[in-house]
Order: sequence, then structure tokens, then C-alpha cells
Amino acid sequence: MAKVVETTDRETIHKFVDQNTTAEARVNTNEARCYHGLKRIHEKVCHSQRESVDGDVHTNGIESFWARVKRADQGTYHWWRRQHWHLYIQELVWKHNAQGMGVLDQVVLDLGGGWPGEWCECPPCSPPDDPPRWYRIFRAS
Repeated sequence: MAKVVETTDRETIHKFVDQNTTAEARVNTNEARCYHGLKRIHEKVCHSQRESVDGDVHTNGIESFWARVKRADQGTYHWWRRQHWHLYIQELVWKHNAQGMGVLDQVVLDLGGGWPGEWCECPPCSPPDDPPRWYRIFRAS
């Protein structure tokens, strides 16, 4: 689960965690102040003390996801329209969660509605003289 937010202040982060996790969830973070006081089982690693793993506590999953976002920004999309950020992020969440799946499994998941989007012909931002193309339009969560 990922969401585009305007700020990363304590109130925004706590609201996001509360709305998207169960009361029993364990949340692993770094030592940033915005995470202090989470109403969940909260464990952290202290990157400032050169700590990246403490037993089974780490932030490798989210760091891997953000590396994917940065690669998409620099290599695939080059420039993201702010109005579509949530769509890019939803696509990258799906790709991140589907990594390791075979192509056939991904196709079956797509046809079965597992993608968070739908196929549409020629989105409104396409030039009218372009030949018809099909695009994946991702629904916002």
C-alpha cells in the first residue's frame, strides 16, 4: 500500500498507518520523529547509528520500493505529471508486489482483475491524430 501525500508530518503519517493497518500490525520504520507514538507495535532501526537490521527489524522492503520509484522516474517516465502521481505509484506498487511471479501468473492475475486498473482506449491526454492505442488506467485506492 502506498499513497501520495502532501506532507510527511506526524499527523499525516499516523492517520495513514491507522487507516491502512490493523491494531495488531507491526510497523518497522527508521528513527524519524514522525513515527514516534504510533498506535501499533512499532520497531525501528537507527540509520543514524549505521544500523540497517536489528534481528528481524529492517526497512529493506520500503527501501526496495523507493529504489523502484526512483528508477521509474529516471528511466521509464522521465517526467511525472503531478495530477497522475497516484497512478504511477499504484502501478509501481503492483509491480513491486508481483515481482518474482511468472509472466503467465501475472497475465492470469491481470485478467482476473488483480491489477488495480482497467484497459481504456486513447486517454484524453493523447493527441487526436494518434492511432488508437490501449492504455492501462490505474484506479486510485
